[in-house]
Amino acid sequence: MPKVVPYTKGSVIFFAGDKDERIFILQSGKVVLKSVDIVTGELISENLTPGEFFGIKSALARRPRIETASATTDAQVVLLSTQEFERIFSANKGVISKMLTVFSKTLGDLYAKTELLLHYDRKAVQPEEGMAAVAKAFFDAAQYRSCVSECDVILRAFPETSRKAEIEKMRDEAENLSAGQAAEQDQGLGNSSQNESEKSALSQFSLPVFSRFRKEYSDGSVIVSEFMDPHHFYFIQSGKVQLKECINGTLKNLELLEAGNFFGVRAIISGGRRDVCCIAKGTVQCLEFAKENFNAIVRDNPHMSALMLKLLCKRIYDQRRQLSALSIPDLGVRIADVFMMYNELYYVPPFLEDGMEESLSRRFPLTVDDIACWAALSADAARDELNKYVSRNKLDIYDNYMIVGNIADMKRTVDSWYQNKDAAPAQPQKN
Repeated sequence: MPKVVPYTKGSVIFFAGDKDERIFILQSGKVVLKSVDIVTGELISENLTPGEFFGIKSALARRPRIETASATTDAQVVLLSTQEFERIFSANKGVISKMLTVFSKTLGDLYAKTELLLHYDRKAVQPEEGMAAVAKAFFDAAQYRSCVSECDVILRAFPETSRKAEIEKMRDEAENLSAGQAAEQDQGLGNSSQNESEKSALSQFSLPVFSRFRKEYSDGSVIVSEFMDPHHFYFIQSGKVQLKECINGTLKNLELLEAGNFFGVRAIISGGRRDVCCIAKGTVQCLEFAKENFNAIVRDNPHMSALMLKLLCKRIYDQRRQLSALSIPDLGVRIADVFMMYNELYYVPPFLEDGMEESLSRRFPLTVDDIACWAALSADAARDELNKYVSRNKLDIYDNYMIVGNIADMKRTVDSWYQNKDAAPAQPQKN
């Protein structure tokens, strides 16, 4: 049962970094949330008013707290477990709709911060121009199947485009080059990382009534195209979907989604054009729903609305983690942090018998192009930095995977950079 807990003025309710899956509602008094901006390092304060939820994103994402919550006056706070929150509030359409909107905006703001960090102004790019740049980025990255798929989308969306001859030529070249590429094979990262909500959603959407919505996509297919208006959203039944965006002609990886996840949802909730591409990684089966059905499938369905909240919260934390890596100007350290990030977000430890210790070696299903996309670098720049790790016997690179000899070495590289950064004297400001 939820319980009311009193906090005296100055009390800390929770600290940044705490692992705590409780959700809080401020009943009376005042509470302040303090966090550190990922990019600037500035302190951010948010004052809460009675009736507001807090601690919910970290609880639903099952991630450490990103802020410290303190009572600035005597306060009373309602404490709920995630199960109690779902039972009490998931059927409350008003609460759920507001949270979906707020969390969707938070995720969009993180995308915008990433673009600002990389000196990219999406709003200044016209859809036709942007999609042509995406197709060219796929071609330059030797992701030829995705280039063909993106060119097909452009030609359907803009049949009279002035770039028609250019797009058709790029498509034909990419199609010829793709013939020699093997389809992506799922290397796997260990045991299934699906949670109970995702497994339950898979079970529910496996009912025969949903079979008419089923679509299958081959490796590299562009399921959702960046810069397009949103007309559908999707639920993954099998396979993996890689979210990407094109920034200044370079592809950058976002989330890697597995079965049990929705995608193509944020633009439907927030409005506006798509700001990411969603690409089939291997063969993918998913359900395609018209955006007009979003309320019936998600907002009006307590189970699905709770799942959607969890997925949005997880993506917020994943995007924050990526933004943290991208904010590192030292490219070698940034790549080390990309390995750390991938280990944190996607590596599932193997089952070990009692007394056995897990190896610090990691085999990741990553290529040079993958690392380039995660680190927002050109393939050449990524290859140069990776070869430095190879020369120091810290990394082995193969066609479809890499082996990090000791993941703790990558952590020490990142930790050392942050320690030196924090110890460095402040630079005088220029007039």
